[in-house]
Amino acid sequence: IINRDNIISQPGTDTARLLAAGGNPVLWAITRDVAINDAWVEMSRQLALAQCAVIESNTLALNIKPALTLMIADPSISRKLWKPSAEQLIASADYLIFNERGTTEKRDALLAEIARLRQNPCGLIHVSHPHEIAKHPELVEKLRAMCQIEAASQNRLQ
Repeated sequence: IINRDNIISQPGTDTARLLAAGGNPVLWAITRDVAINDAWVEMSRQLALAQCAVIESNTLALNIKPALTLMIADPSISRKLWKPSAEQLIASADYLIFNERGTTEKRDALLAEIARLRQNPCGLIHVSHPHEIAKHPELVEKLRAMCQIEAASQNRLQ
């Protein structure tokens, strides 16, 4: 589990973006699949005082029971670069955020793939680029509610 500022804040990384967005603490776990549960135990210990946690990890999302799962689908990213877990997360995420980038052909192809993988079209949110989250009050409200529930739960435990 990496939490050193000089590593976490390296420009252009997911951890730097989470830090810039106000994440505190920001952790980076590097582990083999066989040790994912051990890594989660240690991350949970380090996040124990956090009121709400945002975790970016396909593997972890499939191995723990998150309160809310978001998956981002971006037509400008080659299908060849998808992680093996991407299809399962597209199918099961609470919300699938579809980034409206790329050519019409690429967008249509990815939407067809999503329709094949995701039996229920509920929770599909189209966003422009750059993202305009204010246009998606349902998602914003769900995220706020999840953080408030988590914060209330943490306060009861302290």
